[in-house]
Amino acid sequence: MTLVRRQTSKRELDEIVAYWKDCPRCSGHHEEGSLIQFLEIFTPHQIKGAMYLATAAGRPNYFKYLCGILHNWRRDLEAGIQPRYIDIDVA
Repeated sequence: MTLVRRQTSKRELDEIVAYWKDCPRCSGHHEEGSLIQFLEIFTPHQIKGAMYLATAAGRPNYFKYLCGILHNWRRDLEAGIQPRYIDIDVA
C-alpha cells in the first residue's frame, strides 16, 4: 500500500519540537530531518503520542526509540494495518 503524504509546515515542526523538549526525562536531542519526514505521514498529535510512549518506556536514547515507534507505525500503514495511536490531547 502506498502512503499518502500530507502537507506539513514549520509551525507543525516547531510544535512537536517544543513538545519533545518538554517531555520528562528527555534530553531534547532530535533530528529535524527525521521529524519532517514523519510529519509527512503522521499528524502532530500522533507524533506527540509516540513521543509520550517513547519517554514513558524508560529506555536510553529516547529519540532513537521514538523513531522506532514511528517506523513501526509506518510499516503497519504500508501493510494496510491501522496502528494503535495514543492521543494525548483527548480527555
